[in-house]
Amino acid sequence: MHDDDRTPPRIPRRTALRRWAFTTGYLGLASALALALFFALADPFGAELRTWYWLGPANDVLSVVLALAQIVAALLLWRALAPSATLAALAVVMSLATAYLAVTTVRMLMGLATLDDQYVAAIPAIALMFGFLVAAGLVGLRRDRMCHRLARWAVAIGSAGGAALLVFAIGFLLPAGSAGQWTVFIIGGIAGAFAYVAYPVWWLVVGLIPLQR
Repeated sequence: MHDDDRTPPRIPRRTALRRWAFTTGYLGLASALALALFFALADPFGAELRTWYWLGPANDVLSVVLALAQIVAALLLWRALAPSATLAALAVVMSLATAYLAVTTVRMLMGLATLDDQYVAAIPAIALMFGFLVAAGLVGLRRDRMCHRLARWAVAIGSAGGAALLVFAIGFLLPAGSAGQWTVFIIGGIAGAFAYVAYPVWWLVVGLIPLQR
């Protein structure tokens, strides 16, 4: 038997992208659901119902697995959209920031890092995640390598997420507890909630709709 006969067949790049896109989408929705239920049932800023506190660590564990899937999916998407220096740079930097967030989350679960440490790691990772999505949509449109509707949604979701982060940053500059601050937080929360839920759904659609050749 020749050595070539024992070599397992390589998975086509587009097939790999679709598989990892599905994985990212499903994990993202599961993580979002766990987080929503945590705030709704555990009431961490109010009664602190300990019965449901396990949803917090569950979301953290899901986010760590999601981070790994997202890194692979993003790198495969970059390769599928043809060479782009900007997209390549964003994919690499986003992957590093996401990996650092995952490590910080694991350390927090082990009691070696605080929630504040996780916040510090999460902000740049999330900003880069949405920035990569915008860039991917623009590259897909410009080079006609992605369904135009899917590409436009990538730009819309990424822009909404980035705008939400900016609005929240402005809100923290306003007097604490003021009507203006709460108004800004509500506006940012609406945009952020849309982007947070739409992001994994977008990856699911990437798994369903093949990229244009």
